[in-house]
Amino acid sequence: MANTYLSVVPRAGLTSEERADAINSELYRLKLPLHLQPEGHLTDALLAKIKHPETGDCALVAQSSFTIRVHEEADTDALVALFPHLSEEEEQAIVSLIVPGSDIRLSDITPGDTNIMTQLEAEATGWFTAS
Repeated sequence: MANTYLSVVPRAGLTSEERADAINSELYRLKLPLHLQPEGHLTDALLAKIKHPETGDCALVAQSSFTIRVHEEADTDALVALFPHLSEEEEQAIVSLIVPGSDIRLSDITPGDTNIMTQLEAEATGWFTAS
C-alpha cells in the first residue's frame, strides 16, 4: 500500500500544524476516547505528520486503505468542529459513517475538499528535501 498525504490548511484560527495535531488527536479518540486513556498515556496521534520545509504547512500521512476501529463510546463532536467549512449535508454524511463498533476507512470520512497527495505529488510540490 502506498502512503497518501492529506494536506491540512489553516482554519478556524488554527495554524496548519495546530489543526493537523487537533485532527490527529480526534481521529485517535475515535479509536480510544479521552476518558478511557490511562493516566500517563504517551500518544494521542493516530497518524504520522510531515511539515513542508518552506511553507510550514502540515500534512497527515496514512496508507490509502487505512482503517479506524471506532470505539463504542466515540464522540464525533470535536472532530466535526475542526471542519467548520463543511456544508450540513457533508458533515452529516461523514458523521453517519462513523458508527460505534465498526471499522471505517479514513478515505471515507475525509472531506471532499482535502488535498490528498500521492508520494510523487508530495515530492513534486516540495514536501521532501533532497538528501
